[in-house]
Amino acid sequence: MRPTCLPTANPSSWVRLLILGLLALSAACTLPAPSQTVTPPPSPTVTLAPSLTPPLPPVTPTLERPLTLTLWTTEDFAPRGGSPGGNQLLQQFAAFQADHPDLRVEVVLKKPYGPGGLLDYLRTAKPVAPSLLPDLMVLDAAELPTAAREGLVQPLDGLIPSELLTDLFPFAVQLGEVDGVWVGVPYQAELQHLVYDTTKLERPPMSWRDVYSSTTPFLFATGTPRGGLNDVLINQYLALGGRLVDEEGRPVLDREPLVEVLTFFNRGRKLGVIPYRVLNLSNAASVWTRFLAGEAGMAQLPATFFLMERDQLAHVGFAPVPTRNRQIAPLGRGWVLVVITSDPERQKLAALLLEWLIEPENNGAWSQAAGRLPARRASLEMWDQDDAYVPFIRQHLERAVAAPPPEVEQVLAPPLQTALRDVLRGVSTPEEAAEEAIATVEGRR
Repeated sequence: MRPTCLPTANPSSWVRLLILGLLALSAACTLPAPSQTVTPPPSPTVTLAPSLTPPLPPVTPTLERPLTLTLWTTEDFAPRGGSPGGNQLLQQFAAFQADHPDLRVEVVLKKPYGPGGLLDYLRTAKPVAPSLLPDLMVLDAAELPTAAREGLVQPLDGLIPSELLTDLFPFAVQLGEVDGVWVGVPYQAELQHLVYDTTKLERPPMSWRDVYSSTTPFLFATGTPRGGLNDVLINQYLALGGRLVDEEGRPVLDREPLVEVLTFFNRGRKLGVIPYRVLNLSNAASVWTRFLAGEAGMAQLPATFFLMERDQLAHVGFAPVPTRNRQIAPLGRGWVLVVITSDPERQKLAALLLEWLIEPENNGAWSQAAGRLPARRASLEMWDQDDAYVPFIRQHLERAVAAPPPEVEQVLAPPLQTALRDVLRGVSTPEEAAEEAIATVEGRR
């Protein structure tokens, strides 16, 4: 059986919000209980996972049983049939409910971004209809600082065992912290690497020199995700030791590595290995389509694009992004699980479900089935260790640099985007473009 969901509207007034909220409650997808009838224990207490340190006290009988935990999520993280990842999550939620027969999990699907999206609906509902808020939700880590500073998510210290932090890849730890407070548990990671056509390239390029001597085009997206930093430019900049923030956490650009990176794109343009048409490739999806159509021998893309279709790709290899010094420093992004409810007893139960989902066996099985990168080392250990991709991507996850906070991206992204496009269009030299970008960040423009 699979849950049915109705879309949730974005309210325009308080009255409309309350009406739509009632509709949303009826539209939520309640995961079916296990097929066998389970007699609930006489006491309404919940036995918490034995790995919790220190152990939390049992839940008192103040909450009615069976109790429903509500999770807000998106299509990409929905426990439903029709996809390997969805089927895996469906099984995991069913197993959770079998282990906890006095609990039910209600999954409500939201858009990931924009009006009516996860963060927007959370901000809108809290002041006027707090009863509509979930106990737990997934959220793009890029939006976590906003949610935390507006008091929309709960601190996790004391709810989730701190030992989990030591198992996260370093950049993932940073994604889950805001102003020194742990507020999100990374559930899925994302970074970019090179893919190449093995029928056009005998071996992938490892350095800029290799790119320059290539006879096949190199494609990448010149746009940015939701106005953020361009990973293609930033990966090269970070590999040369460039900074995004100074000692005080303020946005900063270093001239020498920025000029070097822009020189790479400029020379690639002049040699024809970076074609002019990349200026029309605004996102990774358009790059992937062109690459699969055979328009290029290599492309830089998020790992998810490769993983989700890997089984059908007979002639596509993977490799690090070629850099001047062969160093890799991919920009690390991801999605986090956050606790929303302010009720202490419900927080404990929400944490119980969160821990279940992030368990290495569960998170590892889901991430591999869904074609997503895990944020935990132990989860990656659950993948097929004979697969050559596993040590390759482990190295990338260990060396990834966490994407900066949104307030930093908002300052750096526009001038860097202008610099990249001006160089690729041939209207500015690398030196001119770098100076203009630095002057803008420093407030001299």
